[in-house]
Amino acid sequence: MGIKLENILTISAEAYMASVGKKMSDYNMQGVHIVSTSRMGDYEAGMGELLRRAPAKAEALVGLISMYSGEKGEITYHATALIPK
Repeated sequence: MGIKLENILTISAEAYMASVGKKMSDYNMQGVHIVSTSRMGDYEAGMGELLRRAPAKAEALVGLISMYSGEKGEITYHATALIPK
């Protein structure tokens, strides 16, 4: 299956579930976190790393947050994987 790039979202888990007509109890959730050394502005590479780290059966990644550390030249990504039960 695998998540498509368009299913990496900044919206909350609740908002996503409402948009697809499902309930919280329909999913297991798992945090997905990476530190990317991709150059600043190369979000496609960072998103690719995030997709590779996501659980294989996840339907979407929600609550995406990215933080850039200019000192280290790293971008940290945090999201929640929604995995159908």
